[in-house]
Amino acid sequence: MIEFDLERDKVRELNARLHRLPRDTNERLWRVVNPKGAHAIAVGLTVPVEIAIDGHAGYYCGGMNQLA
Repeated sequence: MIEFDLERDKVRELNARLHRLPRDTNERLWRVVNPKGAHAIAVGLTVPVEIAIDGHAGYYCGGMNQLA
């Protein structure tokens, strides 16, 4: 499982990293910690991944995803 800490890095960096994943990625399990109400976490994904958000997420969390 890949852990991404939003206290250390920005939502934009998380989303960019997720959007760069190839369809056949091995990085299928993700855990996002310290979201602290951040908006637009893990949106618009077209790869088969699972993302667990540990804490309160703001608006549009996981929105417009196709396979995630």
